[in-house]
Amino acid sequence: MLVDRLDHVQSTRILPIARALVIIAALLCLVAIAAAAIWIVILQVRTWAPVDQQPVPELPPRPAVENVELDAEAVARRLVPPSKISVTALDPLTQSTRAGTVVALVAADTANGLAPLPEGLLVLSSPDAGYFRPSAAGQGRLGLAATSALVDLVKSQLETPDGPASRIFQLRLAVRDRYGLSSAPAEVELRLILHRAQAASDERPAPPAGAQASSWQMLAQEIALAIDPSRSPAYFDAYNRALAVPQQCEVGNQTEIFTADARRAFLLVADRLASTNPEAFYDGLCVAWASAREAEAAARARIEADERAAVAARQAVIVSNSSARAEAALHARSMRGQQLISLAFVGSAVLTFLFISLVLAFLAIEGHSKAIRAAILTIATGKANEKGEPT
Repeated sequence: MLVDRLDHVQSTRILPIARALVIIAALLCLVAIAAAAIWIVILQVRTWAPVDQQPVPELPPRPAVENVELDAEAVARRLVPPSKISVTALDPLTQSTRAGTVVALVAADTANGLAPLPEGLLVLSSPDAGYFRPSAAGQGRLGLAATSALVDLVKSQLETPDGPASRIFQLRLAVRDRYGLSSAPAEVELRLILHRAQAASDERPAPPAGAQASSWQMLAQEIALAIDPSRSPAYFDAYNRALAVPQQCEVGNQTEIFTADARRAFLLVADRLASTNPEAFYDGLCVAWASAREAEAAARARIEADERAAVAARQAVIVSNSSARAEAALHARSMRGQQLISLAFVGSAVLTFLFISLVLAFLAIEGHSKAIRAAILTIATGKANEKGEPT
């Protein structure tokens, strides 16, 4: 009787409660597996999140010289023949002047440059044509060289104590440019200074002529000639003073640039230069040169500062992007670690679910076995009753 009552309690109360608990645990395992799977998917999606990368700015190019339109007038001037022929006297003539010495430079208004000798310069028939012949004056220039007739004339006039200090020569010249365009014959006057010998204490160094003169020496001669056209001793003082201007303005190794700038300034004031105002001109040159160099240095400094700022900005973006990539990699590793933990949890939940399923199977088998035994016992009891045998 006790055994039957225990079986009855087990079948009606204990086993149903155990089944319910086991089923609840199985459902909880399924919910945990589903939640973990969803969490794993979320973690995977978060690892796919794009890295916040700022565009790396390109380094700006160095400022370039603005495009200058073609000067059509300059092209047209190439087809114009030379004009405005002029002659400029060089050194004064002395007793030591020899035949072949270049005594004057010849220039003309032409965009093509004068052709070399013998085509570039012609001394046409004129009253004083016999005193000069065409000659190269160095640096691609053309000039007039003294003939033996001019040397004899100079010596004869210098030997006369009261002779003239200068002589004007009437010449008729024609020039031709490098493309063969010829000028019209031009009547020109050439005034040459006759320089008599002075005492040793009064001698001054003569400016170099021809190919021996540098670009600044040539400009110094022009400045001195503008100050003293008569080529008196003051001319040499003005020349020597002009030679010292590049050093005064601290030109350094930029003499050619300084000479080009100074020549443009000189052409603007040549007709106003006199013995009373050259220092104002020289001081103005130095101030303008210093201002131009300061502006050039400031522009160069601005360009370098802009370049440094651009490089710094570019480097800052690169560092920021590197930091963002490093943080993204660290975040991805964290997500993968959480994924592994979630997968381990899912595996544990699956194993627990399988264990519970196994327990449920055993319980089902036990219940099925008891039902079979009860059925067999009922059948056996019924048959015994039919035979009248005690059970």
